[in-house]
Amino acid sequence: MGTTYHVKVVSSKTAEAPALQSDIDSLLADINQSMSTYIPDSEINRFSHWPIGKVFPASDAFLEVMIMARDIYRLSSGAFDPTVGPLVDLWGFGPTQGNDQVPEDAAIQELLADIGFDKIAIDRESKTITRLHALTVDLSAIAKGYAVDRVSELLTDRKFGNHMVEIGGELRLSGLNAQEKPWQIAIEAPVNELGAVQRIVSITEEGLATSGDYRNYFEKDGKRFSHTIDPLTGKPIEHNLASVTVVRKTSAEADGLATAFMVMGVNKAKALADAEDIAAFFVVKGGSGFQEQYSRAFAGYLHGENLDGKK
Repeated sequence: MGTTYHVKVVSSKTAEAPALQSDIDSLLADINQSMSTYIPDSEINRFSHWPIGKVFPASDAFLEVMIMARDIYRLSSGAFDPTVGPLVDLWGFGPTQGNDQVPEDAAIQELLADIGFDKIAIDRESKTITRLHALTVDLSAIAKGYAVDRVSELLTDRKFGNHMVEIGGELRLSGLNAQEKPWQIAIEAPVNELGAVQRIVSITEEGLATSGDYRNYFEKDGKRFSHTIDPLTGKPIEHNLASVTVVRKTSAEADGLATAFMVMGVNKAKALADAEDIAAFFVVKGGSGFQEQYSRAFAGYLHGENLDGKK
C-alpha cells in the first residue's frame, strides 16, 4: 500500500504479541496481493489487464471492496471513482514524478472517455467482475480502510477487544484505551506543519478517515493545482474545502466517503451527509484562515455525546 501501519492493543497478554503481529503481517500481505497497484501480479493489476467483456473470477476480498466502491460511486454521483487513475497520472500525481505541467484539454477529454465505474459489471452471486471498457482500477482510496477493518476483526476474534488500528491515517477503534476511556483521536489541521491538531474527538467501535488537499499539489503561473482530481471534469478540484473527516461503522466506508466528499466540496458534501445521516467534519479555507463546518451526525462527537448518548 506504500504506507505504514500502527496497531495498539490494550491487554495483559503480552506473550501473545509476537504471534499476533505475525498473523497481522500475513493478513496484510494477502490484502496487498489482492489490491496493491504496486505489485505487478496483484489481483487488481490482473483485473485491469483482463480482456474486455470476459468475466474475471474475483476473490471474496476483492469482490467485497469493489461492491463497496460501487455503492459509494453511486451515492456520490460519481465523485468517488476508482477508475480515475489515468487522469491522476496525466496531471503528474501518479506513481511517477510529474513535471508540474497543466495537460492539454484534448488529452483530458480523451481520458475522460475511459473513466467511469459504471463501465464495470459486478455479479455478487457468481463472484465475477467484468470490464465493459478499457479502464484500470485503483482502490487506494478505500483499500486501506478495508485492511484496517480486517485487522480490527482479527483482533476482536482473538479476544483483544481494546485496540486501535491505523493504516496510512485511516483508523478503526474498539473498546477502551489504556486509561479505560474511549479512544482520543486528533483530527489534523490542514497546514504544512506536521502534527498540528484541529480537533480531538472521542471514538469507539467505529472507523475514521480524513482526506485533504493541503500537501500534495503543484503551482503553475500563480495557480494552485490539487492532487484531488474530479472524475466528472478530469481536472483538480477548485473549491475551498481543505480537509474532511468522516466517522462510520467501518473504516472502509469512512475512507471512501472522505474521498468523495473532498471531491464534492463542502456544500454538496454536507447536504449529502445530512441526507444520509453521515458524520462528517469539514475544514474550509476562508479569507483569514480556516473555518469548521460539520454535519448534524457529527455534532455529538464534538460535544462528547456520541458514545451511547453519554457525555
